[in-house]
Amino acid sequence: MYNNYESLIKKQKRKYIIDILLLLPMLVVIWLFSKVDSQLITFILVPFILGTIFLIFMARSLYLLVKIISYNKNISFHDEELLDKELSNVLATSSGEVIFTENYVIVLKPTFRYISYRDIVLTYNTTGLVLDVASFQSSYTMNICGFQLVPKICIVMNDGKVYKLGVDKCTSFDSSKSFTFREIIVSKNPSVLLGKTVENKNIMKEKYGIKI
Repeated sequence: MYNNYESLIKKQKRKYIIDILLLLPMLVVIWLFSKVDSQLITFILVPFILGTIFLIFMARSLYLLVKIISYNKNISFHDEELLDKELSNVLATSSGEVIFTENYVIVLKPTFRYISYRDIVLTYNTTGLVLDVASFQSSYTMNICGFQLVPKICIVMNDGKVYKLGVDKCTSFDSSKSFTFREIIVSKNPSVLLGKTVENKNIMKEKYGIKI
């Protein structure tokens, strides 16, 4: 899958570039609709809708490409060595967005980062509204014009930072086993608080000075 940090970065760059190239045919469709000589409102709305979707996806792919290039330029030699070591022992992956290693959660998007299990103090389930081409084919309960309400996981760090990850199901490196994010994190950090309960909110405020 990933031999080291360098191969991971290269694969992410290729993915975002391919995403951009795959959008180009949509420009042809938009152009064809714009040339149709008709007063029907359909031929006014369709180019507008397609154009809007095109701009959103293009902007997203360019943003992710710029972020990964920027991170790669600024990463230290020590961090690169650490990631090389971690990527040699991948436990599980999820949706091409998150990699679980022995000591870290490596998040690939929207911003590349790696998170130590021991720094996570609370995790809880949440949802997020996502625009994705695949959503037109999905089986999620909410699916309106490509928008879908998908399950996500919030993790709260001991410094108060909160990250929302697109993690639902995780599979082992060889795809032989299935895990949940909760199962992985609890196995690595048994003291983590689970769920946004009143009790956990009080613990977070008293122990860490974090209000959630």
